[in-house]
Amino acid sequence: MKIREILRLKESGLSNTQIAQSLTVQCARSTVVEVLKRSKQADITYASSQELSDQELEKVLYPRKYMGKRPKADLDEEHWARRIAETGKTCLAIWEDEYLPGNEKAMSYGGFSLRIKKWKEKNGSNLDYPKNRKAGEIMETDWCGDKPSLVYSQRQQKFIPVHIFVASIGFSQKVFAKAYQDEKQESWIDGHTQAFEYYQALPKVVVPDNTKTAVKSPHRYEPEINPVFMTWAEYYNVAIVPARVSKPKDKDRAENASNLVQQRILPNLKQQVFFDLDELNKELLREIEKLNHRQYQRRSGTRSSVFKSVDLPAMRPLPAHPFVHKEMKWVRVSKNNYHVLFHHHQYSAPFSLAGEKVLLVASNTTIELLYNNQRVALHGRSFSEKQYYVTDPKHMPQSHQEQQKADGMTGERYVRWAEKYGSNTAYIIGALLEQYAIEQQAYNACMGILRLANKYSPALLEAACKEAKEKHLNGYKTINFLIEQKAKQNIKPERRSQEHDNIRGSQYYAGGQQL
Repeated sequence: MKIREILRLKESGLSNTQIAQSLTVQCARSTVVEVLKRSKQADITYASSQELSDQELEKVLYPRKYMGKRPKADLDEEHWARRIAETGKTCLAIWEDEYLPGNEKAMSYGGFSLRIKKWKEKNGSNLDYPKNRKAGEIMETDWCGDKPSLVYSQRQQKFIPVHIFVASIGFSQKVFAKAYQDEKQESWIDGHTQAFEYYQALPKVVVPDNTKTAVKSPHRYEPEINPVFMTWAEYYNVAIVPARVSKPKDKDRAENASNLVQQRILPNLKQQVFFDLDELNKELLREIEKLNHRQYQRRSGTRSSVFKSVDLPAMRPLPAHPFVHKEMKWVRVSKNNYHVLFHHHQYSAPFSLAGEKVLLVASNTTIELLYNNQRVALHGRSFSEKQYYVTDPKHMPQSHQEQQKADGMTGERYVRWAEKYGSNTAYIIGALLEQYAIEQQAYNACMGILRLANKYSPALLEAACKEAKEKHLNGYKTINFLIEQKAKQNIKPERRSQEHDNIRGSQYYAGGQQL
């Protein structure tokens, strides 16, 4: 444009100095002289320059600029850009792992990345798609990239890093954040649940990152959602639509929320010392509230006000109770002791399922075992280091039930059991317990005596104990002998019928009858 302006002004009769100083040109006088010289040599006038494009005019006047250029190296930019998107690798990783090996004419990494970048710019791959956000429809979630060391552990005597979950919702982009000690499944599920509790309403869609706690197997068209995350989604009746791999713009609102937390909130938190996560999260929530009540920069209102007036009316109410996170895994029942191992504790299953595979569902309070989609066991979850086995007596075979009953007996319980049969039985058991300095030594004998009631009868046991008491005797063998004797004495011989046609009784002979 300046070349044409120089030619126009020259034809208008201005001097070279005047042309150089004009507002529409503003260049050195020597440049004006050079342009006019080259135009004269190429026979270019202002009128003929109008017929040429900018590039054609420059090529005529400055031909050396377009001469001697080294031909561009062959590179299929579209192929390599697609490989970066498909694999989720960085441009550097693709260059090192796939482009360089065996390529003698390989480009440098700088040239490789620049060519791909220019291809994306040319094809619009780097441009943002203008999304139309519907009120209260989508909640986007992610973990902050920064993991600041904000909590001081007195046990470890050092600051430990925290992981911050962030969410952004709907048209308002209202932000939620909470700190966790890790990014495991339980933290991921709780973060989403707490976000719903914070917004006090449900969206239709949740767009998470492709983390393993959300997506078991990523795929562009049919990603396999983590089963625990899917159970959570079914409870709240929301759809899970994960962002594509290496496509952060699919969840740009969550990315923006993450940046806001890192740039506006974390600097304030780093000036304080926190000794636990609860204390940190209380302060984090206060900072989030400040952020949500801050005026937008390019629109009217605040995140909180727009959420209340636009997003909230379009959202669904929460269920009566929040989701309880349950860890699910397949486990095999031990063949030796019909228990399954979970977090350093053993939980029983019915002994008939020994060696079978069952589904274990664990919450913070319960352990549930499912077989063929039917519940076969339900236990209270144990966190005690003193309790290794958690066993339901109903799961035991009969012999184990009897053994457990014996293991749980005490002297007091033996006496109460004996009292059911009578005072004499209770006296014998009490006397037997007193014979030993350590009463546990008498437990087997007590068990044997009391089980005689099942073999014979409570009445016979009470009678045998009465006789032993009168004779100042004691012990299992003594009571067993006495009860056997009493059992024999109580057996009455069976009377046989004497009536028969061929048998004559005393009355026959008393009457003097003869054959």
